[in-house]
Amino acid sequence: MPETASRLRRRRGVRVVWDPLELSNRGTTWAVDPRDALARAVVEAESLEDAVMLVDWARLQGIVHGDDDARMVLSRMRADAAGLAAWSDGGAESILESAAGTRLRLEGRRVARQVSVGSRGERIDMLVDGAVGLETDGREHHAHRFEKDRVKDATMVLAGILPFRASTSMVRRDWKTVSAVVEALVARSVAQGVVPRVGNSSLPRLLPGRGRRKWRLGVPGRRKGQELPTRAGAWSQAAGPRAGVSEGGAPPAGREAPGREATPDRGGALPVGRGTPGGEERARRGGRRRAREGER
Repeated sequence: MPETASRLRRRRGVRVVWDPLELSNRGTTWAVDPRDALARAVVEAESLEDAVMLVDWARLQGIVHGDDDARMVLSRMRADAAGLAAWSDGGAESILESAAGTRLRLEGRRVARQVSVGSRGERIDMLVDGAVGLETDGREHHAHRFEKDRVKDATMVLAGILPFRASTSMVRRDWKTVSAVVEALVARSVAQGVVPRVGNSSLPRLLPGRGRRKWRLGVPGRRKGQELPTRAGAWSQAAGPRAGVSEGGAPPAGREAPGREATPDRGGALPVGRGTPGGEERARRGGRRRAREGER
């Protein structure tokens, strides 16, 4: 209902939503604009996975266009919902693909959708960590593609990608097995030196719900390249120096790149540290100042 509506009688089981006039003007008497409906639906979704499905569907249907447009629409109800634009993409062609991709990203995987391989441009549903070609096969859509799917698998192998097909039932009811197989295949590629072990890139963090919200997102990170693996202990378990390699060549957080010199930050000052002139003395003075404040 528009904000100017009045004298409504309350009825049990009926929820009244008061919307700004600009929102009412974009819709009709009986329905809101699809973009406004999307902005409300994602914040009322039961989980992040459900919210991402809605955004993936909206991209596929042309309700939102590109990341900037998606962020603008999704933030109409709650500012943090704009982060869904980073979790979703326009490559998901089914609910099954959307759910699988979101779960893999929650596990710290890097997911690229609709990646072309081979001279004929065969497209993979999802390329996981640059190593595993994951195809989500629904019986209805893949029954007539049996031969083509086998040719695609062969093309992936020739391109150095390990193929894996997960059925609808596996994604819906046996995700632990799907996750374990992906982990084993990625680990095999890392051991063979095919791909470095990396985590997903600067996705807004999933936070606990608050009030009616079942999910919330944190502020997106500033790092543009690949971050450390998000799985516990992945840094120490990964073999060799490849474990910390990032996409843009940047070192993982907390470690200095070999031979890297200190550079001024945005304010023009050099960061305090062992590699900067006077850094140790300033650090000692700061420690003494904090100790005096603690005594007071």
